[in-house]
Amino acid sequence: MRLDAGGSVSVGERFTSFVDPGALLGRAITRLTGIRDTDLAGAPPADVVVAQLAKFMGDVPVVGHNVGFDLAFLERAGLPPRQRLDTVELASILMPTAPTYALQSLAAAAAITPDAAHRALDDALTCAAVLGDLARKARELPPAVLEEAQAYAPLLGAPFVEFFRDALASSVRGAWTDARIQTPPPIAVAQPPAAALAVAPVFAHDGPLARRLAGYEERSQQRDLAAAIERAFADGGPLVAEAGTGVGKSLAYLVPALSRALAGERVIVSTHTLPLQDQLVRKDLPALQEALGTRVAVTVLKGRSNYLCPRRWQQFRGVAQTREEARLALKTLVWRLGTTTGDRAELNLLGAKSELWSRVSADDETCDARRCARVAGGCYLQRARDAAAKSGLVVTNHALLLQDARMRGALLPTAEHLVVDEAHRLEEVATDAFRVALEDRLVRRALDRVSRAPAVTAALRDDRVDAAETLRREVAAAHERAGEVFAALGAVLDPRALEDRLRVTPGLRASDERWLPVELAGERLADAVAGVMTATDRLAARTTDEDEQAELASAAAELTGIRSAVARGIHNPRAGDIVWLERRAEGDVVLRVAPSHLGEAIRRGLVEPRRSAVFTSATLAVADSFAFAMDRFGRAPSARRSTTRRRRSSSCPMTARSRATRSSRTRPPRPSPRSAASSRAGPSSSSPRTPRCATSPRGSGRSRSPVSPC
Repeated sequence: MRLDAGGSVSVGERFTSFVDPGALLGRAITRLTGIRDTDLAGAPPADVVVAQLAKFMGDVPVVGHNVGFDLAFLERAGLPPRQRLDTVELASILMPTAPTYALQSLAAAAAITPDAAHRALDDALTCAAVLGDLARKARELPPAVLEEAQAYAPLLGAPFVEFFRDALASSVRGAWTDARIQTPPPIAVAQPPAAALAVAPVFAHDGPLARRLAGYEERSQQRDLAAAIERAFADGGPLVAEAGTGVGKSLAYLVPALSRALAGERVIVSTHTLPLQDQLVRKDLPALQEALGTRVAVTVLKGRSNYLCPRRWQQFRGVAQTREEARLALKTLVWRLGTTTGDRAELNLLGAKSELWSRVSADDETCDARRCARVAGGCYLQRARDAAAKSGLVVTNHALLLQDARMRGALLPTAEHLVVDEAHRLEEVATDAFRVALEDRLVRRALDRVSRAPAVTAALRDDRVDAAETLRREVAAAHERAGEVFAALGAVLDPRALEDRLRVTPGLRASDERWLPVELAGERLADAVAGVMTATDRLAARTTDEDEQAELASAAAELTGIRSAVARGIHNPRAGDIVWLERRAEGDVVLRVAPSHLGEAIRRGLVEPRRSAVFTSATLAVADSFAFAMDRFGRAPSARRSTTRRRRSSSCPMTARSRATRSSRTRPPRPSPRSAASSRAGPSSSSPRTPRCATSPRGSGRSRSPVSPC
């Protein structure tokens, strides 16, 4: 085949032959290819066919789709190694957001119709047509991008050099213009609908959802849940709502959320999984707003690691030295021409490229809008945060929500209301957010980051050399002290034991033989880390470059985590902390610390800062009771006992409400969470279960039992 200057492919001679595999074909191969054993009768053996193929090919490069897989078989059969051009790699670079790089999918996207699939000659012809489509896409790129692609191409192989050289030579579109980075459209201003957005008319049998939302089915359970959430938003306090699969929780909380946003109040919706997060933003909310006639600004906000950092990306482009690094640099170079978000979810990252993402992501405390403003396109993370601050509805995930709680509201905009979907996973994520660990690999990485900071390497070449050398000596000493700590911890965790975990109990801490060496080694490590931080401060005081100062300060900040882990894990565990040792598969020992109960942290971080907080999931009740869920979401112990008594004493929601109210008046109010509400599904398994709910007056610390319909 030949690829002409315009990107068109012309196919010349063809070679095809069956091969005798020396064994019977399996049914799976016959189903996939349509080839039968009878078709192979009299076919030549593999070595003969490979020799014929080698003569036919000559010394030209091989083009194929995931071609390394096929060439591996041919080379084992005697085909000499040769240069290759892989259309999977090209598609990954030129189509960075494609959901899949399967040959048939790429052909369908380019309106290419193969004669057959999974037959060698037909797949080869399809691959040639896909190559032509990719060549045309390359020729549409700005010349500046193609020039950089040609610079990286030698890391990919000679055929890639020729491919991008020809594309650059043929590219005339935009020859006198610069490549432009996309910027997002302005945030839409919320426009109220013609009528008030209330649950009852919206979910009515002749309401806007029934008339305009494709596929909508009226469900009384969904309407009841939406009404309970609407009341919670209006009255304030927490709501715990269990609604089984099929109820339609998303619409049930999105309609009241849009209503509050139209009233000028912000609502944060948190999910556990990114796919649900993206579904809400890209599918559910656009369809719902179109049906309701609303224009509420919606922003999705994710953790730092999900966003590209333009500054770190620029640095990465300058040091790419491997094939995988070149592929990621090229992929993101093309992607930046079209993305307005810098969100990793837009990219199809596989294998090593996914692992390399951490080197270009904003998951670095040195990233800030000021430093990234020097790079074209600005800071994607700051752009997302600015958009969230102007939006009435912010969709995020549990990890970021709890990190925001831990950092006392530093990551998310203030909001009057919170909805936590997939709430049954909240405690698990909270444990990760609030725990600390002392891990050999992370300790050494933090120390190395300090010693290799740009300020240190620059100081070794100027009049700050004494400060830099002192810092590196302190880091070397800290490395030694870290080795002593992990050796002592390893001695506590017997390698011959069947269990790879050991809880650090008061009894173990009292042992001079087993734990005292750990404490002594921990003290020496803490002193060594303090020495590193002091040396870092002295070097920073003599550093004038802002970028060097920021990087050094960020590296030093990681050392505070080491000191905290030593203090909480070895010397002074907090009341309620669980401390344990575990041996990982690699053989190294990790000391972990986690709170045994997170209800208080969730109450302070999620419930108290907002007027209302809704926790919903398909599974929350335990043994027909919400006591456990309420406790985990921040209910006081007295509230749990009150819930049990109300279940025995009354099945009437209004009676339970009045009793709780009277009780709160007869004694001073407890400093407990605000009103709670519960809804759970009924027993039916053939249809969506009916949510049932209960509420308590705000500030009473008591709850109505989950026994009556909303």
